[in-house]
Formats: sequence, C-alpha cells, structure tokens
Amino acid sequence: MTKSQITRNGLKGFSITLEEAKKLGITDEDLINITELAPNKYRIFMRGADGKKRITKVVYDIRDAINLKWKYKKEINEEKERRKRYALNHKGIISYNLTVKEGIELYLQDKKKKVDRNQAELTTYEDDILKFKSKLFTNSNILDDAIIDVNKDRAKEFTEYLWDARITYGKNKGKPYAENTLYTVFKLINKLFEFFKNDLELIEVNPFSNVPNKPKLKVNKKNYLDEEGILLIKRHLKFENIRFQTLITLIMDTGIRKEEALALKYNDINFNKGTITISRALVKSKLNGEFIVKTVKTEASNREMYLTAYALELIK
Repeated sequence: MTKSQITRNGLKGFSITLEEAKKLGITDEDLINITELAPNKYRIFMRGADGKKRITKVVYDIRDAINLKWKYKKEINEEKERRKRYALNHKGIISYNLTVKEGIELYLQDKKKKVDRNQAELTTYEDDILKFKSKLFTNSNILDDAIIDVNKDRAKEFTEYLWDARITYGKNKGKPYAENTLYTVFKLINKLFEFFKNDLELIEVNPFSNVPNKPKLKVNKKNYLDEEGILLIKRHLKFENIRFQTLITLIMDTGIRKEEALALKYNDINFNKGTITISRALVKSKLNGEFIVKTVKTEASNREMYLTAYALELIK
C-alpha cells in the first residue's frame, strides 16, 4: 500500500510539529483512527470487521500508536477475508461439514487474538478452555453434531442433559452439579453459538437463546468488612513485614484489586500529587501456572487514585 505524505491538515489535533512528523516518517494515513488525548497520550479507535465492534486502545507514544493501528488494520482486513470465506451461502461445504467441536477450535483461535489485542481477558480465555475440557462438556454428545443441525430441540436436549448430569468423582460423587456450575457451561455454549451466528455467519438463529428451563446464576451474598473489622486488621498489620503492610493497606485504602496491587511499580506513585496510577495487573495462568503482567482490560480501569498519607509513608 502506498502511503500519503504528511500535511498540516493531517496534523490537526496533534501537538507534534510538521518538521517532527517528517523526521519520524509519519504520514496523513498513519494518523487516521488516532486521536491525541493529551501530550504523549493517544487513543486508537477502529471498527471491527463486522463494522459494529469497537477496537479502542490508549498508548503513550505516537510511534507505538501508529504501529499498533496498522497491526489492527491488518488483522481487521484478514478477518474480513476470513468472513468472506465462511460466509459462503449455507449450502457451502464449510457450513455443512463444520462440527461443534471444530467450531470450538475456531472460537478459541478468535478469542486468543482478542486476548493478544487486549480486547479480552486472559483469565476468561483460559476459563473457556478449561470448561470445554471439563467432563460436563466432553461427556455431552453434542460435540460431533454439525453446527447447522443443532436446532431448538437439540439445544433443549443439551439443557436437560446438564440437569441430569451427576458428579463422577470425589466426596460428591453421584450428586447433581450445583446450578451455578451448570450455568457456566450453558453460558459458554450459548456464547459459542452466538459466535457461530455473528462471526462465522453459519446460522441465522442461536438455538440456545430461548431455551426453556435453562440454568440461572444464583448470586451469593457477599460479606464486607465493617469499619471495626478494617481497624482490627490494621492493628494486626503493624506486626507484619513492611511489604505485606503496604500491600494490604493499599488494597483496603483504595479498593484496587490484588492483581493490580501486585503489578505496581515504584514509578506508578506520584508523591507530589499523592496519587497512584493503575495501568496493569499480575495474573496467574490457569493452564501453565505462569505469572503474566498485562495491561488493564478497559480504559476506565486505567486510572489515577489518591492515596492516604499513611499509605504514602509506608511506600517511602
């Protein structure tokens, strides 16, 4: 693709000068889909291959923003080509031969791409893999069905199978699964068939969308610490090492997640303003046990928070 040259009109809304842009080799086309939010802070905004899904990312270097924008553009074009191949009319060989099991592989490949683009959580992706491998899922007889053959009656049979399934190991052997466990499996297969409908365009209707008697999520009541409980913990913290004191104090004073607290770096603290910047999280892979530092999922999660004087003193 031949790129355009940089012009003053193309630099509207950007603080970089024309001379600086020329030195960096930036063109008007490079800056399309990029907005400067503040000095050295840029947002990439693009529409996905379906024209509906949004791809948005904030980065802190204009060259990184441009490189990432072109990476997204390439992936979107590849996705459009893939859609053309799968969107053959429903008499096409792919539509008739693709099984649910094969469709799961395509779903996981798509999910992995989204994880790599920071559009989906790694933990959610790994949860999906583990659920697909669970006995509750693999013991069902729906995996070898052709996707287009799974109708409302077949979806109802799968739902009844979930209710009738029994635990096959451990102290609860022979007992039915908890409804929340059934809910997670049903939610996953419903999401899978939404993928077949909206992304692969193999079916026109998701047969699981209106299944009767489907499992429902039962939300357990959470118990929160009251002020007395917080003070008790803080009193006992004084007998712990300084690192543990700092970690727990940060979590209690700010409400940040433990994964966010564990990924903090010293330069995330602004002692002049008395704030802390949350931009990453430390997560443990459920597949291989490795610890991974990743950026936070959404722009709203990328935030700056005020610290108490006591927390600042501990950090110092």
